[in-house]
Amino acid sequence: MKHFTDTVKRLSAALSAAVILLSCSVCAMADDTEYETVESPVPQKVLVIGDSITTGFALEGYDKGRDKVASYANLLKADFEKELTAGKEDFRNKGIDGQESNELFEDLKDGKYDKDLENCDLVLISIGGNDLMHTLFRFLSGDEKNGITLSDIINEHSVGDIVKMLSDLNKLLEEKLVEYDTTITGITDYINDKCDARIIVQTLYNPVDTREKPKLFMAFVRSKIDTLNEKMINNAKDENGNERYEIADVFTAFAGQGDKLTNINQLDIHPNADGHRKIYETLSEVIRQKPFTIKIAKEKEEQADDESSQEDDKTDTKTLILIGGSSVVLIASVVIGITLSKKERSE
Repeated sequence: MKHFTDTVKRLSAALSAAVILLSCSVCAMADDTEYETVESPVPQKVLVIGDSITTGFALEGYDKGRDKVASYANLLKADFEKELTAGKEDFRNKGIDGQESNELFEDLKDGKYDKDLENCDLVLISIGGNDLMHTLFRFLSGDEKNGITLSDIINEHSVGDIVKMLSDLNKLLEEKLVEYDTTITGITDYINDKCDARIIVQTLYNPVDTREKPKLFMAFVRSKIDTLNEKMINNAKDENGNERYEIADVFTAFAGQGDKLTNINQLDIHPNADGHRKIYETLSEVIRQKPFTIKIAKEKEEQADDESSQEDDKTDTKTLILIGGSSVVLIASVVIGITLSKKERSE
């Protein structure tokens, strides 16, 4: 008798718990947020990657943090925050001072930026300058085989001596340019595989385009910057003509103004505040050529209207579940009670 009674109690408790659990599940369904896609003049989620031009290195206040300087990235961020009419702005500057294109490519393949690329609308890239500059500086410092000092170039040397020096340097730079040809496509192909974001790559400006002497060396520098930019532009589309990325022509924007838009007079090739504003203007023009389709949570008013009718249906369903579930428990209890009563009388 006791065993039978305990079984009945456990059955009743289980039925009641099932009804409560099912009721909670119905309530939880009502909390789901609905989303919609809308057109926007500016992106919602942005990733900025690349070198020290990206971080705003050498600008006033940089030692206090990259978010404190008047870099092109921060100027764009301020615009996007102001103009984004729907959704919450998400702007991430992941630039790394001194980064070369092969290092950026390796970081991407290692998954370092995968989380940043999720649902990204726009990726801005400044990369390639260090591929040339680091090779040049190592050579001039004597770190590379056949390396020379800057005085070797600008002091009294025959044209033949300088041509020999530049020939050696040229071999090193050409190796870097061949590598860049591969890495820029690898970088952007990886990003395209990870998300549907627009990708914009900046051409490399020439910080010494107003310098004429030493003529042979300055002409050499210009030729290498031109070659890197040609590779960048030529790879913007794949072999089938499909767009890998868009181009922001910073090189043309800076043309003839290297001494005004960079810190070259202080022997620093980085853009100054005016240079960053010029990059910002150049990028902004390209960015605004196409609208963005972004995903946002529906407005509360819309959700309230849409959910009101749904809530009625859910309420009816929930009521039926509660009534039905309670009825099951009640009927089961009555049947069990009658059975127990008869069993007790017979005993």
